[in-house]
Amino acid sequence: MRNPSATKWLLALLTVATLGQAAWISFSGESPPQLSKVVNKTPIGQNGFVYEVQSDSGGATVPFVYFYYVLERQASDEGALSALREKSPFLATRQSGAIVSVSGNRIRAHTQDTVYSFSSLAVYGKKDQTAVVIIDLDSVQP
Repeated sequence: MRNPSATKWLLALLTVATLGQAAWISFSGESPPQLSKVVNKTPIGQNGFVYEVQSDSGGATVPFVYFYYVLERQASDEGALSALREKSPFLATRQSGAIVSVSGNRIRAHTQDTVYSFSSLAVYGKKDQTAVVIIDLDSVQP
């Protein structure tokens, strides 16, 4: 015969485990990357730059991850790093030097390594004067 007390305890235990798992998933989201240094700056448009930023927090098997951002011109690399902490990169990859060319507000990028994230559009500028940038990525897996 079934034991109603054991069934209630098992149901309560499974409910607590489910709620704990849901809380873990909700509150342990991705932390923003640790941006170490600006590796390269490429001018784009009237007042912008494509910033290539190295992150030392790649992990044990990946020493560096490179993030590519579009941002209005900054006075210093430290100022750029500070401003970029609040932005999302349009490209995150293991390869440095992925920007091949910039023409107007169009970026051509090429990578032969792992791509972690990519967006084909980026926006930069002030609230009253923004520019949309189109990114073309040619990616070949190793």
